[in-house]
Amino acid sequence: MNNKFGKVVFIGEPNVGKSSILNALVGEPVSIVTDMAGTTREAVRGYLDGDGWQIEFLDTPGMGSRKKDSLDKFMGKNISVAVQQADVICYVLEVGYIRDEYIRKAKNLQDKKPLIVVVNKVDKTNFEKLYPDLAKLNDVGVAVIPVSAKKGDNLDILVNEIVRFLPKGEKQVDEDEYTDQSVKKMCAEIIRGSLIERVKKEIPHGIAVVITGFSQKQKIIEISADVICSKQSHKPIIIGKRGAMLKEVGIAARKKIEELTGTHVRLNTHVLVKEDWREKKEISQYLG
Repeated sequence: MNNKFGKVVFIGEPNVGKSSILNALVGEPVSIVTDMAGTTREAVRGYLDGDGWQIEFLDTPGMGSRKKDSLDKFMGKNISVAVQQADVICYVLEVGYIRDEYIRKAKNLQDKKPLIVVVNKVDKTNFEKLYPDLAKLNDVGVAVIPVSAKKGDNLDILVNEIVRFLPKGEKQVDEDEYTDQSVKKMCAEIIRGSLIERVKKEIPHGIAVVITGFSQKQKIIEISADVICSKQSHKPIIIGKRGAMLKEVGIAARKKIEELTGTHVRLNTHVLVKEDWREKKEISQYLG
């Protein structure tokens, strides 16, 4: 039997559930999920194994319009590079939001690589409402698969369709590996996700988390993290009255990191103001 291996990129507008689909497919919280557009900032990889095949998934930032600072350019480049590397493109749309411009994008994408259109969040609707969306996409001329990342509906159908397009190749990672991200990187993302969930209304996009210390002593992992914000007025919001917000974020993040590592965690966080961090040429230093 010939083995198959290929790279599959998830692209789409912000908040359509690309990260949720990735996490559901690999069965682990590889990419942080919030209801704030722009949560994903760089390509995140996850792996899925099957009988004679292996898929490397690439989750990418949303394709929406941006201000074009260094962070935005970095995110845009991540999308372009991921599409270039991919063997298959999964263009993710949200049920109820199928616009003509998205249909045009889908038609353009199918000229680049094998394309699958994925309509996510079908758990929020019924067939009568879903059918018009699917009918609109018929003109694209590729497989259109309605899924629910939340409930796992039709993810097996999506995988089967992807496997059809995979090129011949050998597996690239061990079967028990589900991401190429380091534990340190995932910890930074967990902390950032916990922050976004609590302060996204006041500070929608001005937060970065940098791990400055990571060590394991006996059965305890000690982590030091700098929370970077872009305005002086953001710092007291992140810290909260008498440190309450930062403490709440730390408790939530620590629990998730302990679930990830299976080890007791001691987490120390510090809030720093760097007004121009999104403009830095070496923006990657602020992304975990």
